[in-house]
Amino acid sequence: MSIYETLGRIDAELALGHGAEPQRALTDLIRNMSRPVLEEWRVDLQARIDRFQPKRHLELQQLFDERTDVQPANDAGLTDAMVRERPAVAEDLYFQIDATDSNFKGALRTLGEKHIFQWATSYTQSLSHHFNCYLPLLQSELAGEAAHSIQRQLEEHTRAIFTQGYKYGQQRGLTQDILTQKSIGGLASLLDLPLDYYLQRASYSHTREETSSLRSLLSASIRGILRGYASLRLGDVDGATLLARFPNRWAYQLAFLSTDAIEDIVTQLPEGSLKVGLGTAALPLFDCLDSLMSRPRETYFPLPLFGQFSWEHRRLDVGVRSPSAWGSDRVIYARAHLAEAFVSERDLDDAAARRFAVVMAPLKPDVAHRVRTSDRFDGIVIDLGDSDRSELAERATELLARRIYKLRSKIEGARSITYNVASEFPLHTPGKSPFYHVRRTSVRNVLARFDRKNGVRLWCSVRRSGKTTACFDLDTTPGGSVIVPQTCGTEQTTNGRVFYDGVREAIETRTQLKATFVESVVRDCAPLSVDRADRTVLVIDEYETLFGHLRSVAESEPAIRYTVAQPLLNQMVEFARDNLLVLLGQQPGAHFILMDQNQLAPYVKQDPFPLFEHHLKTGEFSQLVDKVLRDQISVDTGFVDALHTETAGHPFLTVNVLCALVDWLIEQKRPARGITLDDGDFAQFQAEKLGPEQVSLGRHYDFFRETAKAAMGENSYRHNRWLYTAYWLVRQIAQADSGRFAIRRDDLPDLMEKIPAPGMLPETNEMLRTATQANFLSYTDAEVSVKVRTLGRLAASVRPALA
Repeated sequence: MSIYETLGRIDAELALGHGAEPQRALTDLIRNMSRPVLEEWRVDLQARIDRFQPKRHLELQQLFDERTDVQPANDAGLTDAMVRERPAVAEDLYFQIDATDSNFKGALRTLGEKHIFQWATSYTQSLSHHFNCYLPLLQSELAGEAAHSIQRQLEEHTRAIFTQGYKYGQQRGLTQDILTQKSIGGLASLLDLPLDYYLQRASYSHTREETSSLRSLLSASIRGILRGYASLRLGDVDGATLLARFPNRWAYQLAFLSTDAIEDIVTQLPEGSLKVGLGTAALPLFDCLDSLMSRPRETYFPLPLFGQFSWEHRRLDVGVRSPSAWGSDRVIYARAHLAEAFVSERDLDDAAARRFAVVMAPLKPDVAHRVRTSDRFDGIVIDLGDSDRSELAERATELLARRIYKLRSKIEGARSITYNVASEFPLHTPGKSPFYHVRRTSVRNVLARFDRKNGVRLWCSVRRSGKTTACFDLDTTPGGSVIVPQTCGTEQTTNGRVFYDGVREAIETRTQLKATFVESVVRDCAPLSVDRADRTVLVIDEYETLFGHLRSVAESEPAIRYTVAQPLLNQMVEFARDNLLVLLGQQPGAHFILMDQNQLAPYVKQDPFPLFEHHLKTGEFSQLVDKVLRDQISVDTGFVDALHTETAGHPFLTVNVLCALVDWLIEQKRPARGITLDDGDFAQFQAEKLGPEQVSLGRHYDFFRETAKAAMGENSYRHNRWLYTAYWLVRQIAQADSGRFAIRRDDLPDLMEKIPAPGMLPETNEMLRTATQANFLSYTDAEVSVKVRTLGRLAASVRPALA
């Protein structure tokens, strides 16, 4: 009889109220299973053991613990003699913690004195090093002392640097509003550093000691930073008031912390709806997580991996890691609604559709009635008005444990994949979740080449290449220059559109652009650095929008040329004489406006912009793939190599392809447990799902299909001839050779001649060079290739919008 059949028979006997026969069958099964097989079936066996009455339960549990070498916990029914005694604290451990504390204190002092607010460079490196030193101590008998030291030192450091920064900003004449925005933005950047460290370590932290110490480290760090900030006095306002005014900038961090840390943070807040909501709705949920993290006889711990807070909707979302056994969910989600008035039946429907395991919410009477009478909310929604905190936590624990069991069960895991985990990747809000974030060292390395140079650099790449996110990640260069990122598109950070909005305001009000406009933008948007850097790197993202706006307005209203456009170009040149100006966009040439007097254009030099680099197993591209598929689907290096050949590291299209691939796995009814994909799997997927018809119908490619269609249309030809030519070349090369996506270089002039164009197109070699730098093409002495094969497939599959 198979294990499946034996467990099914035991379930049937237990359902009839029998005890002796199912105990004998389960005892025989446990004794006859090898150690590896016992581990595979651990969850299902434990679930059956827990259904027996106390005496039989104890006998089965002792046998199971002996066979799996699990140390029994001090539960009811177990004697104190069965519990391992805590070893005495070694004397040298005290010296070790003292030395670690002293080193950390010195490092924080150095950061405050020499590298203040350099989050992405000096702070990241220093904190990571010292966190590595603290982790072993957080697994020792002095864990409490180590956590308290981390908290205390970060609390003092936070208070000191933000006070120092505020005073420096006052000396520079910044307004209270700008100082407040800079301060709360700096706090968000500082808070993300411990979280980034935590998320990187979480992927290979699975034991009780690893998960417990990692969560303790993050809880102590965030607790210290927020306590330090809450105690600040910034002019007429204190830090605690700012925390209450801007909860979206920091409250998502609560999703990762222990209950005692959250309780302490909540006490720092001023009286109000945020404090009340977190205290009544969020704390029972975190009691539940603490309970699940500390369960005895466990090998899986639901470590939090995702947090999102929305004050507009008065809710906090939490995501915990799904079991390593792999189920149909990548992350198990829970939600806490903070206010009754913000909970509707539609909100609960949304949570049910997104497969939330538990939703804790204060419900209005009419909503509560619909919850009680609707099957779709069964086993998901907990009304906060029904019980006290301990009872609420107990009910939440039961619901989460139920979901966890289903995901860990070998029986449940034999079922096929039903949910596309790749679709969870936030393509349209890439900066919103640290869990999905990949640091672009390749972009920093490109910038490092010009670290001590002045001038204007142009970085172009295919749309959605990650240019904006990568550059807004940077705050300083390796050489210490301050980076001021600005965008003419969607704002990524606080004060991220000051430059473009200032230009627009001058145009709309028809006023003379201030002579210090660029200087003021840099001053107002630079980090609050006490020791001002001698150089600044000003990054202008979506630069085509800026220059296109200037061109169109100057043509329709000539006076604007002399009040706004020409003065701006001159100020940009003046800035670039002593600093570095970086223009980001999709295609070159947008800055060629007002050419009879354009002083900026001669200074602009174009550089290749890197897509996600792929050269190491832990490189940028591998990290991206891991972010999309981790904890659900495993892939080997052959698969990653094949995927990179297909997408060239283009992040948006890589996620699109992976979404299509998981859809394909679902169609194949691949089992949810233990999937490991290789290059053979990718080749089969490529043959079945990346052909012209499949790509033209694929739901994940809508954005780039429409982009390619518009780029090859008549309107694009009239207004953006370079982009028109680039997409037509990609299309024609893909159609000429859909296997290798390459042509002989000698054939390129003939291909250019075949592009439908009633007038002049860019010169062939100039087009080849700039399109290669912008990641449309690549070339050698012998061949010209499509850089991103998926883009070639899409360009070849659409009907150009020529009418």
